Amino acid sequence: MINVYNALGIMSGTSLDGLDLALTTFQTNALNKWSFTTISAKTIDYPNHLAERLKKSIHLSGLELIELQNDWTEFVVQQVLKFKNDVRINIDLIGNHGHTIFHQTQKQLTFQLANNAALAVKTGIKVVGDFRSGDVALGGQGAPLVPIGDQLLFHEYDACINLGGIANISFDDNGKRIAYDCCPFNIPLNIFAAELGLKYDEGGKLAANGSVDETLFNELKKLSYFRLNPPKSLGIEWINSDFLPILEKYELNSSDKLATLVEFYAHIIAKAKQSSKAKTTLITGGGVYNHYFIERLSELSSTNLIVPDAKLIEFKEAIIFGFLGVLRIREEENTISSVTGAQKSYSSGGLYLP
Repeated sequence: MINVYNALGIMSGTSLDGLDLALTTFQTNALNKWSFTTISAKTIDYPNHLAERLKKSIHLSGLELIELQNDWTEFVVQQVLKFKNDVRINIDLIGNHGHTIFHQTQKQLTFQLANNAALAVKTGIKVVGDFRSGDVALGGQGAPLVPIGDQLLFHEYDACINLGGIANISFDDNGKRIAYDCCPFNIPLNIFAAELGLKYDEGGKLAANGSVDETLFNELKKLSYFRLNPPKSLGIEWINSDFLPILEKYELNSSDKLATLVEFYAHIIAKAKQSSKAKTTLITGGGVYNHYFIERLSELSSTNLIVPDAKLIEFKEAIIFGFLGVLRIREEENTISSVTGAQKSYSSGGLYLP
C-alpha cells in the first residue's frame, strides 16, 4: 500500500473567516506511525456577496440552497486551481469539509454544503467529502471529527483545544479518545465586535476594557448544554436559538458583552481542561490571537498551554481534513465512536473521482 500522500485539506468554518487550504505530505512507516509536513497553506477571504449568502443560508429555499452550493463550489474550484498552479506539486487527493449549514443530530441531520463531484471533475483531483453523514447514520454526533488527527498526528500532547467559531477539546482518557464542543467561541464574539464596526476584537482589547455582567454570566451557565456529558456537539442553529437570544435581551454595551463572553468561555474551557487531567495542551484556532482570553484561561487553569507556530494555529483543522481523506482512501477508520457516540468507529466520507 502507498505510504506517502500529498493531500489538500479544505476547511470553511462557521465563523466565515475565510476558506482554508492546506497542502500536507502525510507519511506512515512500517509500524503505522504517521508523520506530516505542511508544504503550503493559505486563507482566502470570501467575496462579500458570497459571505452574505452563506450567512443567510439557513433561511434559503431548497433551490436557492443548491444554487448557493454550486456557486460556493465554483469559488472553491477556482481557488484550488490557482493554488495547484502556485505550488506545482502533484496533489493526490482533496479532503473537503464543506461549509456546515445544518447540524441537528437529534434529527439525524447534518449538511455540509459542497458539490464534491463537481470539485473532483473541475480540478482533476480525487475528492473525499461529506465526512459527517456516515457517523450520524451510525447514531453519532458527526462531530468533532478532528480528534482522529489529534490522536495520530499530535499524540505528544495530552489534550488539544481548538478555538474556532465553536471551541472544542480532545484528550486521551486511559487509552480512549474523548472530545466534544465546549462552547461557542468566535461566532458570538465577532457579532458583537461587528456592532462596533470591526470584523473581530483584535487581541481581545475590547473585552479587556469591558466589565463582566455576573447576571448574564450566570444565565449562560444555566443552559442545559453545559450540563450534558459528552458525546455532544454544537451547531449554528443552537447558537441562534438558545445562546444569542440570552445575550440580546441584556441592555449592555458591546464591550461588556464581549468581556462577559470571554470570561464565560474561559471558565467553561478551564473546567474542560481540568476534567481532561492534561499536563500539556496544544491550543490552536483563530481564538488563540485573542490574547485577553488566553490570559484569562491561563489564570484559571494550571495546565501548560502550548501555542504552536502560526501555520499550525491557523490551519490545523484543514490539515486534519486532508488526513481524514487519506485515511478514507486507505479504508481506515477516520471517526472515533468514543468521541461521537456512534455505534462503531468508521471510515467515513464519500469518494469522488475526476
